[in-house]
Parts: sequence; structure tokens; C-alpha cells
Amino acid sequence: MALTAPIIHSNGTSAQRILDDYDMAYQALNEATLALQRTAPNGRDYYVVPDSLPKAEQEHMERLVMLRTIQDQLEELMEKVTDQVDEQNRIRGR
Repeated sequence: MALTAPIIHSNGTSAQRILDDYDMAYQALNEATLALQRTAPNGRDYYVVPDSLPKAEQEHMERLVMLRTIQDQLEELMEKVTDQVDEQNRIRGR
């Protein structure tokens, strides 16, 4: 999926603010990932229902993948913003 990055210009939010906010969200997702990893299914909690552990493990992995997908999107957005700043600096001769 192609992401729509904000357009960096003089009347909008500064590139640094956007990058800082994306980074803050990225770091929060790191913390969420660590917390979610601690909720990994334990076989002792599932053995009374046959075949429920593999299903619970699959669901757990899918949740972890969702967080990683969001982080990947944030990385892509940060790259797009940085590329705009680099291009603007190149045009200005900086």
C-alpha cells in the first residue's frame, strides 16, 4: 500500500515536528510490542481444550505482525519526509 506522506512547506507543520512525532509513535510501538510479547500463550493455560494452543499462538503472532506493520509504515513516512527535506535543501543549495 502506498502511503500518503505530509507535504513539507512553510505554512505547515515543520518537518522536525513531524519526524519527532512519528518517532515517538514508533518508540511507543516498541514498548507495546514488548508488552504484547509478555502475553504469549502458555500451554498450561490451553491444554484443557485440545488444539487450542496452536490457534492462540497464531493469533498472538498476528497481533505482533500488526504492530510491526504499523512501525514499517511509520519508517516509510519518515523516509518520505526526510527525502522532501533533502530535496528542498538540495534546491536551496544547502
